[in-house]
Amino acid sequence: MGKCKQNTDSPIKLFKSSGKINRHLLIDINFVIMILNIYVLTVNVYILSTVWGYSSAAIVTISLLGLLSVSLIPCLQKVFLNTVLQFLVALAVGALSGDAMLHLIPHVSFY
Repeated sequence: MGKCKQNTDSPIKLFKSSGKINRHLLIDINFVIMILNIYVLTVNVYILSTVWGYSSAAIVTISLLGLLSVSLIPCLQKVFLNTVLQFLVALAVGALSGDAMLHLIPHVSFY
């Protein structure tokens, strides 16, 4: 059997043949770019849907826990009602204060 001839042409000659652009190579390159774009788009859609799914589940869980704690207040006895209400008010004040501080930190500038 004969040996395969190794292509020693420069990369420029692969893109051009006799002064004209090799259309078959351009079609192949465009096809590969199209496939890569479809793959990247698919991965981005999967990542976005995963992020939106987890964040929506977290928001629903936190909201349901808040509603559960508020719905249990009427079921408590008078002895525990005052203590639980103080705890919930303190928790709300602490959460809102901490959130306000975390939102203000980026606006602080040191001269």
